[in-house]
Amino acid sequence: MNDVLTKDIISLRITIIKEKKDYYIGKDFNGSKYKLLKNEDCKHLKVGDDRYHYVEKLGSTIFFKDVLRLLSKDEEYELSKSNRISSLSELGISMSNL
Repeated sequence: MNDVLTKDIISLRITIIKEKKDYYIGKDFNGSKYKLLKNEDCKHLKVGDDRYHYVEKLGSTIFFKDVLRLLSKDEEYELSKSNRISSLSELGISMSNL
């Protein structure tokens, strides 16, 4: 599961504007279009949904800025676990600073 941390993963706000057989077409707030591949973890999506997703960039095409894959819940957990701050000292905060 650690390989998810080495990929090009981003958090992106996407509005689903169209549904095709194998993918969704989404648009961000800048108007860029994205192709979001369908998988088991995006069954809940429908046209009109506007939310943030953790996605993996798979490449780009002529018509779409990027082709994206929605991360599974396990991959999202691993990503969030690796980004957690374990102590205030990691933020540069100590008792003497308070």
